[in-house]
Order: sequence, then C-alpha cells, then structure tokens
Amino acid sequence: MTTDEKTQTVEIRERERRALASYPSLEQVEAAPRAIEKAYADHLGLRTLLLRAAARLRWSALKMIGGTEMVRGRGEWLFLHYGKHLDMWRGAEPLSPQELASWVELLQTRRQLAIQVGAKYVVALLPSKPSVYPEWAPPRYRKLGPSRRKQVLEALLAAGVPTLDLLPKMQAAKSDDQPEQMDFLFHTQGPHWSGRGERLAAEVLASHIGLDLSPRTWELRPGPRAAEDTWAPRLYLDGALPPLRQEWWPKAELPPGQKYAGAHSDSRRFPGPGPRIFFQHDSFGRGVRDILGADCELTAIWSHHFDFGRMQEAQPEWVVDWWVEWVLAGNTKAVRLNSPQSCTLEFEMGTGVGWYLGPGGTGTLQLVDGPPAKTLGESLMLEAKTGGVRLIIGNLPQLATDGVCRLVLTAPAGGAIEVMLTPGNGDPVRRVNTQRFPLTPGHSRVDIPLPKDAHGGASIGLLLDGGATPWTLHGAQLRAKAIDQGSPGTSGGER
Repeated sequence: MTTDEKTQTVEIRERERRALASYPSLEQVEAAPRAIEKAYADHLGLRTLLLRAAARLRWSALKMIGGTEMVRGRGEWLFLHYGKHLDMWRGAEPLSPQELASWVELLQTRRQLAIQVGAKYVVALLPSKPSVYPEWAPPRYRKLGPSRRKQVLEALLAAGVPTLDLLPKMQAAKSDDQPEQMDFLFHTQGPHWSGRGERLAAEVLASHIGLDLSPRTWELRPGPRAAEDTWAPRLYLDGALPPLRQEWWPKAELPPGQKYAGAHSDSRRFPGPGPRIFFQHDSFGRGVRDILGADCELTAIWSHHFDFGRMQEAQPEWVVDWWVEWVLAGNTKAVRLNSPQSCTLEFEMGTGVGWYLGPGGTGTLQLVDGPPAKTLGESLMLEAKTGGVRLIIGNLPQLATDGVCRLVLTAPAGGAIEVMLTPGNGDPVRRVNTQRFPLTPGHSRVDIPLPKDAHGGASIGLLLDGGATPWTLHGAQLRAKAIDQGSPGTSGGER
C-alpha cells in the first residue's frame, strides 16, 4: 500500500459518520442536490482521485479544463480568464466612452496628487500574457478589436498623462525565448511573468525614470515563482502537465527589504542609495520591486488604492502606478483615493445618519488594552506612547451606500492617523491593509472613507501615531455619501 493510500485509509476511518437524510417534504426534495453534493464532499474518500481522473480525461480527450478561472490555449499553455479577461483582451468587451473617461480622470487626479508633493508621475498598464503571446492563446478567442488596455493607454496619451508601455519591449524580447527549456517571459501554466520577464520590466522602468541598475550576473536555476505560478494542482492536473524547470534569476541574492507595518503584508521599504520612488503595484510588482530596491530608496505598496498619507511621508521623486491589464475589468469606483481634499468633499456632500461619537451619541470608544468600550461624554486627552495610541471606535450602523467618518481632534506636531476597518469581531491591533492620513498640528479634522460592506456592527481601529505631545479626541461623525457626486476627477472619493 502506497503512502497516499495509507493516508486516504486513515482519513476515511476518522471521518465523521452521519445518517442519510430522508426527504418527506417537497422542500427537502428540492434541497436534495445540495445535500448530495455536501455528502459527496464530506464522505467520499476517493473524491480527489476521481476529480483528478476526470480532469485528466477532459484534458487529454477534449483538450479542455474545467471551471471559468483558466482557459487552455494552444499546446499546454493556460490563460487567466475568470469568465471575462480574454474577452476584454480580444476586444469583445470594450470600455464604454463613459468608463474610459472615468479611468482617465482617475489617473489624472492621481497624477495631480503626485505633483502636489513635488513628484513626477508615470502610469504603466502592463500587458498580460495573451497580449505578449497571442499565438499561444485559445484559437476560439480571436481578436475582434482593441483591448481595454490599449483603449486606456491611447486615451491617457491623448490627455497628456505620462504613460509607460512595456508591450513593444516584451514583443522584441520574445526572440530570446528558449521553448525547449520552457524559458518564456511568462509562465506557461500561470498568469505571471517569469524571472526573465520581471528582469525586463525592471530594466524598462529603470530606464524611464533614469535609474542606473547595478550590474548583476544572472543564472538559469529554479525560481521562487515556479511552485506557486502553476495552476495544475488547482485544476487537479498534478503530474499531467510538464513541471516548471528553470528560469533566469540574479546570482547574488537581492535585498529583501523591510516589511511595511500597516500596509499589505507584501509591501516593502528599501533604503537604497538612489532616487526616492513610491511604487504602487500588485503581484506583477514583486520581482520588479526587489530588483529596483537595491539601487533606490523605494517604498513599494501592494495596493491599487492611492494612499496619499503614505505617499506624502515617503517624499518621493517619482510616483509609479503599476497596474496589470486585467485590473481594467473593474470599475474605477472600486479604487480608493484618500487625499484630504477628496475625503473632505465626500463628507461635505454626504448626508447625516445620526451616528456620532460625543455626548448622547450612539458611537462607542475603547482604548486597546484599556477599559471596556464606552460613549464619549466630553473631549478625551490621550497620553502619547511609544508606537502610538490605539483606539477602537465602534457601533457603526449599516449603510446602504459608502460613508465618510470625520474625526475631530487635537494632534501633536508631525502626527498622522493609521486607519484599519475591523468588521465584526476583527482584531484592531493587527495593523494590516491600513490607510494613512496626514494631519496638521493642532486642531485637526480627518475624513475617513468607509466602504458600505464594512458597516453593521463594525468598528474602526485607529493608531494615533507621532510626537510626544498628548492627543485630544473631541468627537466623530458619520455621513452617508451622496449617490451621484459628479466625475471621479472632481469628487475623488471611493474609486
């Protein structure tokens, strides 16, 4: 008996036994398919083996894969789809004139915010795998027109927004591919760049911003993306697809950077010797970030939300928006833009909901590691501590739309507020995916955008950060955002 068979035998023996359900009523009969599915998942010890056998049969006989996340291309290539990405690449679902204008106005506004802190700005809408390798894309997804990425790039150029298009350089670099070694700019079984693709992207960006990269020796070896950038296990095709072998990586280890407390867990700071860069990215920025980090003072934030507070504190010479092509599947209103001006405008145009933190209000206040939550009867002086003062403002109501919460306080010199939404019984001490809001010393107001799905028994975790002077919290008020607030470049709130 093999190790896998022994493991499955133990799993079956230890699994809970449940009696089969009876279906005396019509309602139970209608619910039978779901009950059968649950029983299949809970009790059938051979489930994984059967799914793997079915997936291999579909792969070899029908040349297809299950689900809507991935689509099989030519050969054994896989392409990310999620039911729409390939259609947006081939021009079957172009952006409407209104949607296109919304993206341009959003990025124009982000550029203006960069200019406010004295930085240059560039946006890169990165080509995804079918844009670089259309010859390997599924034959049935033939091109019908321009992709959304091309639409936005052309509109940005027409509007005078600085853009960086990596597609020509990547198309030229395909001449160095080595198919016999599965050496391409993208992984064949996943959506991301290979090590060589990340290297090329870093070189193109460095050239654009005038950064001289240190000479490095590159070697062909197993790369850190190889294990995670194959969808074979998720598609139950383990062993059916050729294993990812080697790719190009720098011979000397790259500096890992310092984790950026409060931001996404994969955000980093690099104290390099070169220019100061504020780099906003997603999964297509990891390797690029690491390559650049050895040669510049880099603040790399894993987020498409524009965090004005963190950008201002970084005092960058360059602000880089680094978005992969499929981000354009979303709506601009899903991307936050928390500049002080935009948040204040959202609050002033909003409508009161009756919630406030103050005498007679329903809001509650609690010091982390302090006494139980209570209402705020009067202004509260808070002792400054090393690492900041942590608060929880709770009992937020359910709202039908997004909201804005205004805090009124007296801040010390150089103070800032870091905000974390903590729905339900979330832990407000865990500072992850926070927003950073700069404050002016003295009497201050800070307006915090709150997505509607964070309301309903939720709380706001606050870190009052900076200075040895005590803070004084005077109160807070919540307003629901107006449904129609004009163009995104004007309102600049939740995008």
